[in-house]
Amino acid sequence: PSGQGPVQLERLPHQEEDQIHVVPGRYDGPSCVRRRGRASGQLRQSEGSSKSQLCLTKLFQQIREELGEFDYDEETNPGQLPVEYRPLVELENHARYDGEWIIGEEIRQGKGRQIWPDGSMYEGWWKDNKANGKGRLIHADGDVYDGQWLDDKAHGYGVYCHLDGAKYEGHW
Repeated sequence: PSGQGPVQLERLPHQEEDQIHVVPGRYDGPSCVRRRGRASGQLRQSEGSSKSQLCLTKLFQQIREELGEFDYDEETNPGQLPVEYRPLVELENHARYDGEWIIGEEIRQGKGRQIWPDGSMYEGWWKDNKANGKGRLIHADGDVYDGQWLDDKAHGYGVYCHLDGAKYEGHW
């Protein structure tokens, strides 16, 4: 972070320090991942910086690397209101959100990434504070759903991959 000194990592609950990595950037692309263990992550904003970083366990990092960058297909944008990007915000439920908001409002709208205290992470489109449109949810246990959302629920075409390798592909 531009001469601010070393980045201080948050220790994730029940994780050893050597299991935590700082991973810059965003991620995408559908895939199934076979892994054992618990995946978890947390967003963290460095002091004096508007950039957020994601502190990940090795398992979570492997899953995200295999999935690749998340593709924000502009044609799937569910909302057309003017938005502004805001850096990392902690919400009332202690989840953390990094992304776009309706200008002058406290409504998540547009592209964004949210991580819950258990380590689950959604990255994709938001409308009226809910997952809407194309998005990906990586559960804390390593299961992944990549597909369409409507009002915070899997809706339409999607692929759900269980950590044990089982896969469902189709409509929800």
